Parts: sequence; structure tokens; C-alpha cells
Amino acid sequence: MIEIVKQKVKGFQAGQIASCVHQWKMLTSVPEILDIVQGAHIQFESIPKQNNIPLPNLLSQVESEAVTIEIDKLMRKGVTEPCLKESNDFISKIFLRPKKDGSHRLILNLKSLSENVTYHHFKMDTLHSILKLVKKDCWMASVNLGDAYHSCPVAKGHQKYLKFFWNNKYYKFIYFPNGLACCPR
Repeated sequence: MIEIVKQKVKGFQAGQIASCVHQWKMLTSVPEILDIVQGAHIQFESIPKQNNIPLPNLLSQVESEAVTIEIDKLMRKGVTEPCLKESNDFISKIFLRPKKDGSHRLILNLKSLSENVTYHHFKMDTLHSILKLVKKDCWMASVNLGDAYHSCPVAKGHQKYLKFFWNNKYYKFIYFPNGLACCPR
């Protein structure tokens, strides 16, 4: 059984959650959840406008090769795709963060875009608060959700806000980039 799960994880393809819309509709009628499943809209305070495209970070040869490798991985998974520069789109910088296994995670820097996104307070439980809930004979588990963000599609009209430029090409995220907090329209 574990080998079957490992093979499915290796063969991860982005956006599979959207193929289960019917089942999601049987589970919930919450509009926010159904929006994320069908194609999440980013809730903007104001429509983002970008006067200048940010210049790419200066990277070493090794870092540049790592970025190219990570973009290729995202494209194979179906998370990103090449696109054209359009009017009113938003181009963000990208950078890498090392992972424990020695590979890298490509990060879309959405700092500038987030200035236009509606803020929603979110309180993350701390280890201290969770330990207070643990009682004798409690069971716990750990789950690696490494590609979980990439399961959720971004609404077609909002993909133009999730673009980046690399090696003279534009790319866009068609599924959530890591850490994107989308809200329904």
C-alpha cells in the first residue's frame, strides 16, 4: 500500500481537486470552499496595477540552473505554463529556498501584489497551545502536504496576477503557488 501511495505522489499532477467538484458539492455548499475547488479568485481591495516589471534577481550559475530545474518540475506537474505578456497583468520576482532533501522550492514573491489583497486575520495554533489539548492516549500523525497548494486551481481571470519572467520567457501559475492565500470573489 505504501508503494502505491509513493508512486501516486511521484506522479503528482496539479489541479486534481477540480475533477472532484461534484463530490465537493455533495460535501459542502460553502461558497468559499467551492470557489477554491473550481478556480479560486483573489479577493482584491483594489485592482493591482504595475508600472514597471521588476528586474530579475542576479543569480549565480548554480542558482540559475536550480531555478530552471524547479520551473521544469512545476511545468511537468502542470502547475505553471508559458504565457505571453499582456496588458494589466502582474509580474512578480521569483527566488529559491533550499529544502531539507537538498532540492529547492521556487517561491513567487507576491509581496507587491499582496498590497492589493484584502487582509483576513488568521491565527495559527502554536505548539504550546496544541500541547494543552493533548491528553493521555491521544494519537497523532504527521502528513507531508508538499504539493497540496498545487491541487487548487486559480480562476482563469486571476492567473494574470501570478506571472513571472525567466530566461526571456513569461510564465504563469494556473494552480496555487506555495503559500498563496486566495479568497473567494
